[in-house]
Amino acid sequence: MSTFGKSLRHWLTRACWCAALASAFASAGAAPTKSPGNKGDAKKPADAPAAGLLYPLGPVGGHGFVTYKTSEMRITQLDANAPGAQSGLKVGDVVTAVNGAPFSAESDDPALGGTGPARALGEQIEVSESDASRNGALDLTVKRDGEEVKVTVKLPRQPALSKTWPYDDAKSEAFIDGMCRYLAATQGDDGSWDTENFAGAHDSMAAWAGLALLASGDTKYDDNLHKLVEYLRRNPPDAGTWNWPVYYTGVFLSEYYLSTQDASVLPLIQARIDHLVKNQGKDGEKVDWKGTLGRFGHDTTISYNGGGLNIVTTGVVWFWALARQCGVKVPDTAWDNSMGWLKLCTGDHGGIGYAWVNDIEAPNYDCHGRCGQAALAAFVADTDTDYRKRWTGWLKGNTKSMQNNHAFTLLGMAPAFAALAATDPDGYRGALDEWRWYFTLARRPDFSADYIPAVRSTMGDGCVNPRGLANACLAFTLSAARKRLYIYGGFPRIPGIRFGDLSPRLRTIYTMIRDKQVRAALNATAPLIGGSGDDAEKARLLYEFIVGPARTRFAEIVAVFDRRELYEGNLELRNFVDLYGDLPEFRGKSAELNVVYNDPANKQQVEAGRTYHLRLAYLQHSPGAADKVYKEFLDMYAANEPYTGWIKSRLGGQTPADSVARLAALVAPEGDDAKAAARLNRVAARGEAIKSLVATLRPQVAPLDLSEVSPPRDVNDTRARLAERQLATAERVRRLGQYFQAIRIFRMIDRSYSDTPSAEIARQWVEEYGRNEPLMEAFTAAERAREAAALLKLAESLRDADHRDAAQRQFKMLIELYPETDAAKKARHQLTGS
Repeated sequence: MSTFGKSLRHWLTRACWCAALASAFASAGAAPTKSPGNKGDAKKPADAPAAGLLYPLGPVGGHGFVTYKTSEMRITQLDANAPGAQSGLKVGDVVTAVNGAPFSAESDDPALGGTGPARALGEQIEVSESDASRNGALDLTVKRDGEEVKVTVKLPRQPALSKTWPYDDAKSEAFIDGMCRYLAATQGDDGSWDTENFAGAHDSMAAWAGLALLASGDTKYDDNLHKLVEYLRRNPPDAGTWNWPVYYTGVFLSEYYLSTQDASVLPLIQARIDHLVKNQGKDGEKVDWKGTLGRFGHDTTISYNGGGLNIVTTGVVWFWALARQCGVKVPDTAWDNSMGWLKLCTGDHGGIGYAWVNDIEAPNYDCHGRCGQAALAAFVADTDTDYRKRWTGWLKGNTKSMQNNHAFTLLGMAPAFAALAATDPDGYRGALDEWRWYFTLARRPDFSADYIPAVRSTMGDGCVNPRGLANACLAFTLSAARKRLYIYGGFPRIPGIRFGDLSPRLRTIYTMIRDKQVRAALNATAPLIGGSGDDAEKARLLYEFIVGPARTRFAEIVAVFDRRELYEGNLELRNFVDLYGDLPEFRGKSAELNVVYNDPANKQQVEAGRTYHLRLAYLQHSPGAADKVYKEFLDMYAANEPYTGWIKSRLGGQTPADSVARLAALVAPEGDDAKAAARLNRVAARGEAIKSLVATLRPQVAPLDLSEVSPPRDVNDTRARLAERQLATAERVRRLGQYFQAIRIFRMIDRSYSDTPSAEIARQWVEEYGRNEPLMEAFTAAERAREAAALLKLAESLRDADHRDAAQRQFKMLIELYPETDAAKKARHQLTGS
């Protein structure tokens, strides 16, 4: 970039920021052009009066305005092909109630979080999507032309969010994928994302989009990430670049290096460190309190009469902590000064003040971005544990005001959620549940995200492309469940180890640990432990990190044997050896446990355990057979503790309500109350005694996978047993996330074993996924990609065997059948090259 271009970028940056923050700088010039070829939607939502907020309508499609202290929402815009417009909702309609419940009033108090029509609408959208009794119907009460009318919006059926969302949750996964698809589609030809504003925000937006795609862990975005890295390589910070985009892009580049080990980005990280060190507060800058070092302003000057800007300071230390993990040098004095300043600015409540030390006693409901970034820095650096707990404690105690940040909305929420995900999973889950309605309203019909404004925010997110930032920050937040970024556990945090400081050999071992290749890591580490020097010491730390959990696990296995649960103990011991190998310190005791398991005197005890778990697994699919199954078990193994003890101890003292609740949990393991109720009704005629018996015999240990063992001969006929085995396989595949393959197996069960209990369960899963159009779209794309890859492999094998004509025909067929896949791209290259 030319000197003139850099100067223009610098002054445009100053102009937009300072006007928005009421600073005293002059500015001139025009906004830069969009990125060439950018397909993004960088426009802000329609301007709304200051007396309320403009909300998206989530999967309804459109926007509605809510005036503060009123209990109604006026529809201002509708997407033409979305459920709202197609169901008869009209622009100008005033919605007053949803699913029969009148709206409460919208508050203008940022400390209260979501209130009023928007929250109610978001909550009821999820109910209508997932509740079988509503079947997608969202009933709205509307005032139109002076009359009250009812409008029923028909929404596509979606599964309910799981109790642990976004962990193990299909809807969250689909939302992440939809947001990432949007970001990939809106990336400019130059590798950045358009902001329709100025260069500083331009790079900040790009950094967050890159973090989201990286956090997804999906390799199909590798090309997008490479384009972004090349954009940053071509546009390094210069003397006038503001600190915001420097530390945001630094965070992205550091996470990118830790994920890919692409050493070419290390100089880019170092350049950003050097830039920030130059802009850090220095001696001689006089302020009215102790602690003049370590502060940052927007740019080369320390803002607010030397008081600094703590959202920048916390962002810088977050970047520096990650950079140190990459092995890039951050001066100790620079780090210590900035962390010292943040401690000085932390109040007794745990919140970090906006700028000045004397600001810390104010009612800081807008500390989320500052506390989140500082907590992430302390977490990554594994230092300042007491302050990290204070900062995350403040976040956990102020989740209701999480959306409201001084300067930005999402750029405060995203680090706050991330800090809780990294350091306090329970706090993360609690914060997500508080803002559950928010994520629902942000989710557009195509599963990309829309922007939601805040009650109080000096700037909003207008300078950074609101919709683009919504997709980036919300995908980044939910992707904590995928554990791909360093801050989310993508690399294990081993005390005394920094990945970037390791030798190549130890880095390989560290990567094995990250990828759960525990046995290989132990084998590679063992030869290094007996040596001397830095590598040997770090190898010992790596070894202890692996073996520490192994010791705990082995003690648990010994306890299982001590309880006479020999069958379970042997399974766990075999899994232990498969994972950790034949470690010397466990070898002797393992041999003793194997002797106990194989002792002929214990044969019946082992057989009792095997039969017990097989029958529990069978009852998950056939609860009505409980009376027969357990009577036979008690007759066969009357003297075998602990199994018969578990049964006998639980037969008494159960109320009908207890029995029904436990049976519901047994017959509907996914927690779907509607499914549980339906199945309970079908078995109710068999009597309360049966329900009580089944309810009290829930598995104490996870039931065995029926695909790996033979069911008892007397449980059911051959067809039912085969159907059960196929069903267990399908459910195992589904739990692994291979949904399309699972649906194929479910359909096969329905066709081939239609008269068995397993077929009924299979049909329910087919119906569930059939109603979920975005998920099915994703599954179909994944299946097409797999089939294309198989066809590519066949074509390449023909080519390698020198059957060129046949290979070319296969390449052309692949391109014709699966043009959108990566395999087709490779096929085009083969044809061009040949």
